[in-house]
Amino acid sequence: MVRWLVLLLAVQALPALAQDTTPGLTLEMEASPRAPWVQQETRLTVRLYRRSSLEAGVFLTPEIPDAVIEPLSETEPREVERNGETLQVIEKRYLLFPQRSGALEIPAPVFSGRSVYARGKALGLEVRPAAAEGWWLPARSIDVAVDWRLPDPPYPVGTPLERTVTVRAEGLTGSQLPPLPLPLEQGLEAQRQAVEVGQELVEGRLVGFRKERQVLIPTAAGPLALAPALIPWWDTKSNAPRQASLEGRTFSIEANPVVTKAQPTRAIGDAPAASRPDQGNRRLAALLLAAAVMGSAGLLLWLSGRLIRSPGWQKRVGLGRATRRLKAACRSGDPAGARHALVAWCAVRWPGQGPGLRPLLAAVSDDAADQLRHLERALYGREPAAWDGVAMARSLLPALTRLRKEPTLPRGGGLPPLQP
Repeated sequence: MVRWLVLLLAVQALPALAQDTTPGLTLEMEASPRAPWVQQETRLTVRLYRRSSLEAGVFLTPEIPDAVIEPLSETEPREVERNGETLQVIEKRYLLFPQRSGALEIPAPVFSGRSVYARGKALGLEVRPAAAEGWWLPARSIDVAVDWRLPDPPYPVGTPLERTVTVRAEGLTGSQLPPLPLPLEQGLEAQRQAVEVGQELVEGRLVGFRKERQVLIPTAAGPLALAPALIPWWDTKSNAPRQASLEGRTFSIEANPVVTKAQPTRAIGDAPAASRPDQGNRRLAALLLAAAVMGSAGLLLWLSGRLIRSPGWQKRVGLGRATRRLKAACRSGDPAGARHALVAWCAVRWPGQGPGLRPLLAAVSDDAADQLRHLERALYGREPAAWDGVAMARSLLPALTRLRKEPTLPRGGGLPPLQP
């Protein structure tokens, strides 16, 4: 609805667009900072100065191919003193996130109404490249909070230990925050159960957040020490690397009680000689029993060997192995590992179709296909993109279990080029 309104006003303003700025109007633009880091939040402010009241109009959002721009707010008119005269000023604010380093030009701002038109001057930024390797998080501050939900001790093996980890970053959107680290200690299985990503304005500042509910299941008895996890980020206020810490914790894991039922026994004394079975018959029975057991074992080995060498069994084993690798990669937030597992799954499921994810893309639903495309963009796009392994597992794993026959690939199907 808003887009149609903007388009309607722009069409109504076509006669004014051919003219210069309407007398009595001045349009200016400023950015802060002027030399941001790549992907750093940059505040863009457009100011319209006027000498008298005017009819309604709109600020046209500039289109910048190498940046993400989001409208933030528009102020009510207020009076200011400028060059000895009293003017009214309206401010339109945006958030700008440069997506590549180097020179970046912001097109001239435009204000348009039915019979008024104002155009300012273009503005240039010099975007600095990332100053650290790995996941690049330029922010003013990052805070980590952990909320544990634990049953009453003791904690036997297999007891779910649940925690909610929340990361809040001032100056970033929620989608810029990476998956939070899972503990990798031995004797522990960890998985993400729910992920919430978003952002909000706090006292006029953008704060992005990522909240994950993680379930940790101990698999061995003994002390369980969760080491602190570090999240590296870049402090844009002091231009220095920082680390946010996810605190560790120690648990005492107890063995699960195992109930063993003792077999009833009784002492057997020497029976009278007349009641003892013949020793020769006993040996013969034992030999016959051993021969029968060995024959059965040999038959089972032969049958299992044929089964293991069968194409159907090999296919089932290969698909299971690739699926387990995919689950592990999604759980640990490893997009490269997830893609390798999916390529291996496709090679087993559809031999002869060639490498890559093309046959899988043609066989799954639109939602799962979108997850595959997002995985490709996260790995091979121009700039690193956040990737949510939990969302991929939730969408794709059920699709893999439903596939029963080889799909017919659409002509020209497959992943679109990342950089057309």
